[in-house]
Amino acid sequence: MARLRQDQIRELVGAYFQAQLDRYMAWLDNHGLSPNALEDARSEMLDHETFLDPPSDHPQWLPIGPFQRKMGVSKEDWEDSSPNIGIELRKGRRDLLRAILKAAERLEHYSYGEAPAVVSTTPATVLSASSPLGAAVDDFIAEHSRQWAGKTIGQNRAYLNILVEYFGLPLLGGPI
Repeated sequence: MARLRQDQIRELVGAYFQAQLDRYMAWLDNHGLSPNALEDARSEMLDHETFLDPPSDHPQWLPIGPFQRKMGVSKEDWEDSSPNIGIELRKGRRDLLRAILKAAERLEHYSYGEAPAVVSTTPATVLSASSPLGAAVDDFIAEHSRQWAGKTIGQNRAYLNILVEYFGLPLLGGPI
């Protein structure tokens, strides 16, 4: 087997950890991160720093098996590319943890120091309304009625017809 080139290693490591970062960011947006998880991430990141000075491909904290499976790196390629691939994997994991911690810290604090600059411009012209109320109600019913039971369609239609009757069929709706 041929040794993986440095640019190939960096590309594989970058793609692997970018996918992980995307998943972590989605998790962070949906659930937040517990203080214990933040502390564990900080601790692991410091461990990676320790293993990088001097550079070492020691397997502690390295997701070697998952990396090989997801990125299609054979055991032979791994061994032929060692220690560089292990060191790059460690750098990638360290930088992933940095990005996660940075995002988590942004969520922990509010920033008021950087107020956006107020730009005075002339008011934008208001576009004319898109459609008359009656047509908007018909479009709404047509779009959403697939999700409703027959009885619900009739009830919603009745309620919306009262609005149309009160405001008038040709009433133009404003922009939303």
